[in-house]
Amino acid sequence: MLRLKILSGKQAGMEIMACRFPFEIGRSPENHHSFDEPGVHARHLIFSRTKEHLLEFSLLQPNALLSVNGSSIVKGFIKNGDLFEIGTLKFQIFFSSTVQSGYLAREIFIWMSWLAIILFQLYLIRFIQNS
Repeated sequence: MLRLKILSGKQAGMEIMACRFPFEIGRSPENHHSFDEPGVHARHLIFSRTKEHLLEFSLLQPNALLSVNGSSIVKGFIKNGDLFEIGTLKFQIFFSSTVQSGYLAREIFIWMSWLAIILFQLYLIRFIQNS
């Protein structure tokens, strides 16, 4: 997931989560998120996932302007902390932190299995010694 932190404009301070891709932004309400800012086109920018599961961005209109980390660019791959500028809108992109799912039940099962194996081996050793 991507987290877009809006730095300027009417929505400054807001954070937007991009959970599904492709994720389009622009002025139009049909986009996944719309920005009513000067210089933002109706369909301005899209974030998508490649076959290799990398995240990339590209302009949707040839006359639209995009600056990433101070350089004018049309298409590229997303890096954590990139600063995007489209028109007067500035936002920074971060990868959301990962959350480990709960493995407590599996860990308990594995440790109990190890304990059962050790106890069974001790029982066999004792059984063989008494025979």
